[in-house]
Amino acid sequence: MHLLIAILLVLHTSLAPVISDSDISDSPDMSMFVWNLEELTSDSIEKLKSDEFNTIYLYYSADDEERFISKCNLAKSYGFKVYALGGSAKWVDDNETAFDAFMSHLVDLKKRQVCDFVGIILDIEPYVLKVSEKKMLKYYEVFQNHIVEADSICRMNGLELNIVIPFWYEKVELDNGYGKTNLAEWIMGKVDTVTVMAYRNKVIGSNSITALIKEEVHYARKFGTTLIIAVETRPSQEGDNVSFAGYSKNEVMLVLYELKKIGVTIDCDIQVAVHHLETWLILN
Repeated sequence: MHLLIAILLVLHTSLAPVISDSDISDSPDMSMFVWNLEELTSDSIEKLKSDEFNTIYLYYSADDEERFISKCNLAKSYGFKVYALGGSAKWVDDNETAFDAFMSHLVDLKKRQVCDFVGIILDIEPYVLKVSEKKMLKYYEVFQNHIVEADSICRMNGLELNIVIPFWYEKVELDNGYGKTNLAEWIMGKVDTVTVMAYRNKVIGSNSITALIKEEVHYARKFGTTLIIAVETRPSQEGDNVSFAGYSKNEVMLVLYELKKIGVTIDCDIQVAVHHLETWLILN
């Protein structure tokens, strides 16, 4: 009951009737970020399957393409959906060559049918660059260009597109060739799926996951966007409330389960993800 009251206060929405566990038996996807391909083995995949994950975001590099193909096919053999994961802040400051090459390699890989990944997930993070505010606004417009191009390429090649964003992009106000808006709203109105890095380790209350993503929930409902809430398990130097490092796996699973139930309750397509495999495997 306290959970439902908190959702009402945070998200300002009317609630559906209280749901039971059976209402989410056809559960939304649970996704895992995998940056280090060496960590993805038959043993770790079996552990993910037992933890009810069914989707893997698998890092792709053209320099290690054969290993990507091998790991993608391994995950598929266990019934996982695989997305090719990539991105770099430098992609907004390199005349687009690295971004174009990444997309071109993946389109070629898809056409060769040597591994069956279902989509692409981009984690570009232009905000980590140390530049002036004016320059950053220009970088954000390049970021928008990349999203528009990626969306077009994915649609033409039967691939899904997922964009990773931090929880605060609604505070980035833009006024450029794409119109006057905030970055979170623009992205969620442009693509079908967005992954929000929540960077908090509690579900409700002040400075919690639901408190910080309420605008993203609003946009997801407005545009019909699939909203994936990702939680961090790497240790963080930015405070005690950022990561689930040091928590038990059961505690994190309970949080993921709560977030999934919230999505059903408020009629929003909320799924969940964990960042990332290497630190997930060492949780007790």
